[in-house]
Amino acid sequence: MKPLVLKSLFFLFLVGLASFIEAGDGKVTTMEIEKCARLEGGFVMSYNVYNEEHEYLPGGGIHYSYCLKTGQYCGFGFGAGVHFFKKEGFVPFYVDFITMLNTNKNAPFISLQTGYAFGWSNEYNDYHDHEFNGGLYLGIGAGKKIRLNSNFSSYLSISYRHQSASLHYETGAMEDQCDMLYYHMLVVSLGVILEQK
Repeated sequence: MKPLVLKSLFFLFLVGLASFIEAGDGKVTTMEIEKCARLEGGFVMSYNVYNEEHEYLPGGGIHYSYCLKTGQYCGFGFGAGVHFFKKEGFVPFYVDFITMLNTNKNAPFISLQTGYAFGWSNEYNDYHDHEFNGGLYLGIGAGKKIRLNSNFSSYLSISYRHQSASLHYETGAMEDQCDMLYYHMLVVSLGVILEQK
């Protein structure tokens, strides 16, 4: 898990650095920084790994993020959302990075998210004195926006999102037990982007 976290943080650093370098090269002034808001909803195909067992969990998700575009290609900001399944769900809060791959009005893009998600579950109610907690949230995705007018675009994206969680409970011997759960999610989303100066 640690190598994945370190690689993700390193990638975030590089994206942020590229964004500030682009903003500082004389092409963009402070007055030209754009505001960008994204709202998306989608279908979540997930499976979780718990005690070396895999369970398929179909569900849905809604996300909203707000970012500042510091150049023609890069933007960063904050976001929040919800992933819901039949018996459990997560509410992630994250730092959001987006990179447009060109300046066309119908540009493809890559997005990256990292943060923490709070979780709940009704799956483990038969565990004695149990507590289900969320954990680290990571996401990477790609999509393409389609410009509708000067401010609005729609987009379609596909992304992989990783969610960790922990389950605390008491065993028969009244000992505290903590198990880790890992959710691997493939998310197909349809959304809208509002861009303003």
